[in-house]
Amino acid sequence: MLKVEEEKKIGTAERVNVDKKRLINCRTVDVNQLMPLKYNWAWEHY
Repeated sequence: MLKVEEEKKIGTAERVNVDKKRLINCRTVDVNQLMPLKYNWAWEHY
């Protein structure tokens, strides 16, 4: 059960600003390139 203060916080979510979610000093990096793939077969299909 949520307290009154916690219930108020649930409805205050805002849209994510993409400009705030970037790598430092690098606006052109594709995030998918940063994902390390564990399996060799995944690299073949990537």
